Amino acid sequence: MAAVERSALSIPVGHRPALARQVLRGLAALWRTLRNREEMRKLSDLSDWELADIGLTRDDLMAAYEMPFTTDPTRMLDRRARERAALEAAARRIP
Repeated sequence: MAAVERSALSIPVGHRPALARQVLRGLAALWRTLRNREEMRKLSDLSDWELADIGLTRDDLMAAYEMPFTTDPTRMLDRRARERAALEAAARRIP
């Protein structure tokens, strides 16, 4: 007679390491998001001129603050800064 292994979570034994990796990746992503949100708050201390130097505006910061709490706002800020830089570079090329 074969023994049947069961766990409290009903997850097959061979899948447990994969589940543990997924949980750890999720926790790492959450930690990174929270840390990035804290760093983003420091941007509000910069002057408008300093923000412009890195390609951002106060409106960009406000939009980032309004994002869901579990969403990493630095991706949106990075995208906006890159788009703004591309537009400015294209405007300089036009005679």
